[in-house]
Amino acid sequence: MLDFDTLVQEGRVHASVYSDPAIFEHEMKTVFERSWVYIGHEAEVAHAGDYKRATMGRQPVILTRDKGDNLHVLLNRCRHRGTQVCQDEFGNSSFFRCAYHGWTYENNGDLTGVTFSDAYDETFEKEKMGLLRVPRVASYRGFVFASLEVNVSELSDYLAGAAEFINEFSDLSLGGEFDFFEGTQKTGYDGNWKFSMENGMDGYHPDFVHRSVIPKSTRVNDSRALTRDLGNGHGVIDSRAFGPPALDGSDDGGGYYMTVFPNLVVLKSQVRIIRPVSVNRTEVYTRVVHLRGLEDDISKTRLRNHQIGFGPAGSISPDDYEMFRRNREGFEAHSVDWVTLMRGLHSEEIEGNQRIGGLRDETPQRGFWRQWKKLTSGTDKE
Repeated sequence: MLDFDTLVQEGRVHASVYSDPAIFEHEMKTVFERSWVYIGHEAEVAHAGDYKRATMGRQPVILTRDKGDNLHVLLNRCRHRGTQVCQDEFGNSSFFRCAYHGWTYENNGDLTGVTFSDAYDETFEKEKMGLLRVPRVASYRGFVFASLEVNVSELSDYLAGAAEFINEFSDLSLGGEFDFFEGTQKTGYDGNWKFSMENGMDGYHPDFVHRSVIPKSTRVNDSRALTRDLGNGHGVIDSRAFGPPALDGSDDGGGYYMTVFPNLVVLKSQVRIIRPVSVNRTEVYTRVVHLRGLEDDISKTRLRNHQIGFGPAGSISPDDYEMFRRNREGFEAHSVDWVTLMRGLHSEEIEGNQRIGGLRDETPQRGFWRQWKKLTSGTDKE
């Protein structure tokens, strides 16, 4: 039996949490089925009939907006023989039809059509055979989250300190509502999903991994930048002392890099979803935010700056993915048991409900692991 009190300790975690297939299977059930999971943004399903395919851990789901303007998250599995009923990543339709045997569902999940239905007798209860709805769906500033746990806390409570940063991110756009540039940037790497989440709030690595694009002056003058454990596993590199995020998405040293446990990364001009595939395979889906009210040339620059830094041949993200590959290969050295996360532990400060560390401290990573341990060990149920 897995002993999470031993695997996750203050200031260190056991290497097996990144590489053990049994732990991966366990966290798919406990982390991704017992907490809020980011599904998508309302701007991606802005009109009646709009839908988006997504996952909760590895479970396929569909985010839909029905004709009554209600949001649903449906399990993407026909109730007949289990075939996925939605194949397109995005689209607009009032119904989903299973290609295997033709069962048809409204986009709110109700079963409306059963082919050759005369073969079923009165024991077949059509009204109970709709696509299963994820029981908890909530939206905060357009960010849509869902949970398979009926008794999960309210989303506003769960977001804790992350809500402040979501507000600021949204308020950059005219009227506080943004949309996205067309298309999704998709990246896969051979490594654990938690590498991406930890890296998204890591202020220690840029001086080394991204030294070709980070000015020396920025690396030295960082005394006002902080890391924050925002509660419930969320964390942030907070450089707002240098200014808000640049409207054109450039790297001016201000703004913030935030992760929302367990699968959302928000930074600069982008929103990322981290999708675990297996213990050593992860997919990252990135969409670039289009701010309303900007001049066309600034919007184009915003997209271009994203491509320069985070695109497939960019100067930032490819370096990170290379580090994740090296992480995975490094964990093949099984004789080394522990990963150290002690940096800044002795000097953390408390600000309200948040723990505060220096820019290069591992304060938010420790917060991530506290939440992970709580869910995987079941102590959140006590």
